[in-house]
Amino acid sequence: MILPLRHTMRFFKLFNLLCAFVHRRLHVVTDAEFFTGEPPHGVSERGERLTIDAMWEDIGIVSEYVQENPDGLSASDLATVQSWTNAYDCIAYVARCDDGKVRFFVDGYVVDVCGMSLDIGSALPTLPILTHTTLLPYEDYVVYDTKLEQLPVEPSPKLLKALDEDMRKAFREGRVIRTGQEFLDITPVMKRQREESELERFRHDMEMAERAQGELEGQHRGALAGLVGKERDEAIRRHTHELITKDDKRAAKLIAHYLDYCLSGEPVFSLHEIVERYVRDSYALIREKADSIERDYEGRGELPSDVKERLKALKSKFDNEELTTFLIDESVKEFLDPSELQAIIDGLSKPQIEHMRKLAEDGGYRTFLDDPLPPVEEIPEFVEGMCYLFYTDGTFHVVMPREVVPLARELDWDAALARERYMRRLSTFFDCITDLRGIVEVDAAIDEFLRNFDDGSHSADEVYETLLDCLENDEVDSSLVQTDKSLYLLHYELFVMYQDYRGEDRNTDKYLVEGPLTDMCEGLIRIQSSKEPRPVTEEMLECGSGFAWRRAQQPALAMRAFLDEHVPDGADDYAFADGVMEELITEQMFGIGEDSVDFFFQMLDAFGFIPEECQLQTLLTLWQNMCNGLPIWPNNGWAPNEIRNHVQDGQKTSGRRVFYNPDGSVMKVGRNDPCPCGSGKKYKRCCGR
Repeated sequence: MILPLRHTMRFFKLFNLLCAFVHRRLHVVTDAEFFTGEPPHGVSERGERLTIDAMWEDIGIVSEYVQENPDGLSASDLATVQSWTNAYDCIAYVARCDDGKVRFFVDGYVVDVCGMSLDIGSALPTLPILTHTTLLPYEDYVVYDTKLEQLPVEPSPKLLKALDEDMRKAFREGRVIRTGQEFLDITPVMKRQREESELERFRHDMEMAERAQGELEGQHRGALAGLVGKERDEAIRRHTHELITKDDKRAAKLIAHYLDYCLSGEPVFSLHEIVERYVRDSYALIREKADSIERDYEGRGELPSDVKERLKALKSKFDNEELTTFLIDESVKEFLDPSELQAIIDGLSKPQIEHMRKLAEDGGYRTFLDDPLPPVEEIPEFVEGMCYLFYTDGTFHVVMPREVVPLARELDWDAALARERYMRRLSTFFDCITDLRGIVEVDAAIDEFLRNFDDGSHSADEVYETLLDCLENDEVDSSLVQTDKSLYLLHYELFVMYQDYRGEDRNTDKYLVEGPLTDMCEGLIRIQSSKEPRPVTEEMLECGSGFAWRRAQQPALAMRAFLDEHVPDGADDYAFADGVMEELITEQMFGIGEDSVDFFFQMLDAFGFIPEECQLQTLLTLWQNMCNGLPIWPNNGWAPNEIRNHVQDGQKTSGRRVFYNPDGSVMKVGRNDPCPCGSGKKYKRCCGR
């Protein structure tokens, strides 16, 4: 096929203008090497080829040309040039098909490609052939970027036969790209498949290298090997649910958990009856505990007087029918007040809000069986005033009082969800900031939150009060230390050391203590002072916690992938890698110590993993990549790779974005290479600044 003459002339006009712009912008070659005559007339083949190659490596420059429009092109011409950002660099198998047409076979697809002034079959020395080119959409055609480069290696007859068979199969199965629009629709799929193929090839190479060492005794390929992201999370969730439903002991334990929240007897739907049942069941449970305390003391002497008085007061309260009736009536009034119901849902988690909302919409009643139990996330929790559980003959009954249902339907559920999102956003922020830095002044942290993540509707005092609520509810993995100088938020690990230093019980529920900082905390602050703090980002908040964000970084993913693929015999495939990673990441955040390698192998040993000699170097490299590629507290939240040799403002050192290969090692990016962040710009003009 040959491009019509008028289209050919327009293509070369636009393509040459673009190439001249790229030359002026990138200067891959000198003017003398690029032009063969007086500019802009005449371009050398070599200069043009090198410039075109640089353009595809820095694809963002095409968009720059469109935005600047230095040649005053029409909107139609600019749209055509912009479409070339979808260029597809490839090795193509070019052969004549059964219908006599010459077509390209590229990454599993047959492509109709137009020649410019000659039929492609005439432009090539022989067919079939393997050639390197870049395909482009143009109008409703597919063309190439003016050059077809034959590969220097002569393909074997066996390879050509296999490619020919694959090409015929693709043609039969309809994997054919005939138009420019089909090219635009399919190339994203092809690019994704290519990336997945390259990753799979990397994994395959790693596996082959391992097999070359022979079978590894005491290890097996885990059930999670090769799984990533949501697919891996879902596999763990399914496995956990299967354990619960298939393991009688686990299922019985979970059922017992729900039974603890069930009211006695057959389900009732009147609010007054439900509240009365709840109050009397609660009293009965407390009476039972009081009787148990008295029985425990029998034979051991008389009850202490203070305990005896408290038990007596409790029993007196339970025997007071007038007081009981009053409490029931007051509770009923409370739960019939829409403002009280709104306050209840405003304090729920997102899953609870969604369960309560659906329960109200469905009429306030549903059931689920105890065999098999549904997944835990599908089971509503007890919420006083709105959701009560009953149990009869193997069936759990979920009841919203009939008087509450119409009131619940009118509640502002969206506002409750918005408040829950804000609370979760705030708690995640403080979790992330201490995970990054270990210790942070509360005022500075609140200011950073208000500056970057608040919509301007909250004051510093309101954020602080919300932080206290989050700490009290264990929604932030940190604690507060009030000194005579400032108020600090300490990561849990640092706070444990702080308590040890003060001789306190590390299991205490305290989240706010007073006293001076330890020498370690003071030293950490001193070390951090020469480095700009790493800011919390939206990406971190989306991960849900600082630890989850660390675990999602490439150096950590590479280590976890290795552990998923090499599980000790007898270990839990679904828990082994995550258990090891939790310990490794927790250790790594303190910074790299002299004994970090010893710790690493001791930790592996503690989880039952004894590496073979052939694995030692791989493991050491993975651990080194983690230590250098994840944030550490002494660097104020920056990874050693990010902060090394990057100084700004005299003594102030701040982080620089670093990209990683699939194995967790630092990616080497040339200044003129496309930035790995995907912006389309050169690295030197983007993250390499």
